[in-house]
Amino acid sequence: MYIQINKLIASRWAEELAARTGKSIKAIKSQGLTAQDFPPQTVQVDYADGSRIAFRNALVVQRRDQDEMAVISRDGAAVELKESGTRTVIIAQSH
Repeated sequence: MYIQINKLIASRWAEELAARTGKSIKAIKSQGLTAQDFPPQTVQVDYADGSRIAFRNALVVQRRDQDEMAVISRDGAAVELKESGTRTVIIAQSH
């Protein structure tokens, strides 16, 4: 079963998602991701203002040279953000 992720996110991050999952860029753009592409972990993003958001069964892709990252969860939630001013922590391994 394929997970529907935002097509803009998939298109913008296809190269990084392909490297992370081992799928082709074309497959990422046309088919998206499957549940098996997401690790059993929770990713927490802490913002400079003290707020935070957590994504279960999520993966993180980064473009360090552009100070960008995206967090995408198995349920289709996604956020793009600048790495500066944030801290990303894997807070739990699910079993």
